[in-house]
Amino acid sequence: MVSIISGSSKEPEYRVRAVRSAKLFIPEFVISLMTDHADAGLDSDREVMGLMIGRFYRDENGIYAVVDRPVSSGLISDRCSVRFDEQSMEELFDSLEMDEGDSGVGWYHSHPHI
Repeated sequence: MVSIISGSSKEPEYRVRAVRSAKLFIPEFVISLMTDHADAGLDSDREVMGLMIGRFYRDENGIYAVVDRPVSSGLISDRCSVRFDEQSMEELFDSLEMDEGDSGVGWYHSHPHI
């Protein structure tokens, strides 16, 4: 199930998805950016995390999301926990640069020692 948490009452745009049963699509370049971020955390023996920004769409099978880009900011982390640094929250919000229709569609984080 996909849940949308938004202040907007606008219906998601209709667009047929490429894979019928998929609820989330992440392009290869976005996966690469998130993997590079995780690798940097691994190099410093720390977990990393970020938000996935994208758009929700609907088709005859329901609602699904497509990720456009990951965003992150300063983190407080060690090898088994991570959270956004409160001092970097303004930086995080500034980096969002949301266009009309953009939403936070999820988040990611690493587990460097699993």
